[in-house]
Amino acid sequence: MVYCWSIDIDENDCVIEANIPTALENERRAKSSPRGRVVEELAKNNFLGNGSTPLIRRSCIDAVGGYDTGLRGAEDWMLYLALSDICEFAVIPEYLVGYRQWTGANSMNVAAMEQGMEQACLSGCHTQALSLVAFSGLHSSSRAQHPPL
Repeated sequence: MVYCWSIDIDENDCVIEANIPTALENERRAKSSPRGRVVEELAKNNFLGNGSTPLIRRSCIDAVGGYDTGLRGAEDWMLYLALSDICEFAVIPEYLVGYRQWTGANSMNVAAMEQGMEQACLSGCHTQALSLVAFSGLHSSSRAQHPPL
């Protein structure tokens, strides 16, 4: 699986200036972006941030049972966790995706996202990554920095 970085944009497709990283921040991020076997890192933090960045082989999606649309607010993260059990991850350290921030976005509904994460952790601890999430007792608030969508 390969992912890239995304940057927040507003309703008019303009980059939100407060979120523009410096060259030094980009350099640090390039060095620290998770690669390879990322099960533990991903169980602690959805570093992909949103569902717009990954490139995934169809055979890998099929191998983990597909995408569960019933997990409102956690479906992307759950897919990534399942994939982390069977795939290595790679990063393209560039901002190739603009992620639109607007008041009606699902990602702005923190309560629904937390509920989705709890539902996912309770219903599917059959993967190594999900077991790590459940075992660690991480609360949604500790993942609020990069919640799943």
